[in-house]
Amino acid sequence: MPNTITARRLITDTGTIEFPVITIAADGTIADIFSDPVALALALETDTLTAAFLDIHTHGAMGHDVMHATPAQLSELQRFLATRGVAHYLPTTVTAPVDATLRSLEALATLIESTPRENEATPIGIHLEGPFLSHAKRGVHPPANLQPPSIELFDRFQTAARGHIKLVTIAPEPNAAYTTTNPGAPGPDSRTRVSEHPQPHGDAPNLPHSGTTQNPAPPDLSHLEIGASTESKSSAINLIHHASSRGVKISIGHSNATATEALTAIDAGATSATHAFNAMRALDHREPGILGIVLDDNRLFAELICDGIHVAPPLVRLWLKAKGLDRAILVTDAMSAAGMPDGAYTLGEFAVAVANGRALLAEDLAAGKETLAGSVLTMDKAVANLQLFTKSSIADATRLASHNPATMLGKPELTRLSPGSPANLNRFNASGQLTNTYIRGQKIN
Repeated sequence: MPNTITARRLITDTGTIEFPVITIAADGTIADIFSDPVALALALETDTLTAAFLDIHTHGAMGHDVMHATPAQLSELQRFLATRGVAHYLPTTVTAPVDATLRSLEALATLIESTPRENEATPIGIHLEGPFLSHAKRGVHPPANLQPPSIELFDRFQTAARGHIKLVTIAPEPNAAYTTTNPGAPGPDSRTRVSEHPQPHGDAPNLPHSGTTQNPAPPDLSHLEIGASTESKSSAINLIHHASSRGVKISIGHSNATATEALTAIDAGATSATHAFNAMRALDHREPGILGIVLDDNRLFAELICDGIHVAPPLVRLWLKAKGLDRAILVTDAMSAAGMPDGAYTLGEFAVAVANGRALLAEDLAAGKETLAGSVLTMDKAVANLQLFTKSSIADATRLASHNPATMLGKPELTRLSPGSPANLNRFNASGQLTNTYIRGQKIN
């Protein structure tokens, strides 16, 4: 382990330190940071140091899916993440049978509770993506396994996870898990479902004012009528309120929600949005829908998959302009094929075909339809793409992959770089390429 790490500049969550000298303690934490411009200028230092990344939405890599990987396979996955600049991550589930999800959550809880390993990214919680999603915007999530929002089922999941579920994706609209052709139960014929409450074409929707403050006052939930008596009417809102009141962060997504429904979810406690633009009701000038609210309301953080496949570069720029540098979050949504050659892989329980950087649901592909099934993106590439698409600086791009997701989770200390903090750092050369990562002060091989 090096005693010191030096560079031309160090970018932290609060600013930039020129010609930094970072002293590393024996336990891998930062002992001191000071500037030595004379010595480092003579050494011709040109590199930039930043906080290491935090990926809050990743399903796997190196041929391994987090839902059924063995401990040895999870260790290999975590070593790969570390080589791509990731120090912390949320292993992310995908909709599956309840029993299979419970088993996966138990195994992931054991992983999280184990001692962090050298040269590996550390899991800090679980992102539950599914089963509380919309049939109309389910993407690759299997329709037979989607569930209506249920506090009882969520509590079963959280018990299996031993309290380690930290983020949940939920479709906030009423009856999201039901089909229009069979309102009483889920079914595969629901992909064209529209909102139960469309706006008349001639009238603009009557929307509550979308907040613009970065630190809004606690929401007034009196108008939501939270309680058992409204469970059938607004069970998604009940679940959002229940989970968020227990410290779990809620991300709205895989949703066909109207603007009003999305705003109600924010009032109930939702704080983020899952992969903006993807698996969301399309933007309309009269009914902005969930996407309009995600872009407009500064109470929400918003994820984005910046691979140039899921979202076109002009819309990446729109997203960044709308959310700003404090509410935009880069994620990979990577599946097991990340870091692997083209071929056949799995995401949760279903087959995925990967070719030319695109991961597609094999079942739909065989029927002549292309449905994206996660990505093969890595976080270092997402940061590079953001710089390419938006002309962002390295400081801004890395903030979206580190400090912003940490702030959203309520854990800003995860990416803080100051005395006493773990020495989790990424090194970029003058061309902006990631060249090295340090986890707890140790250079990743």
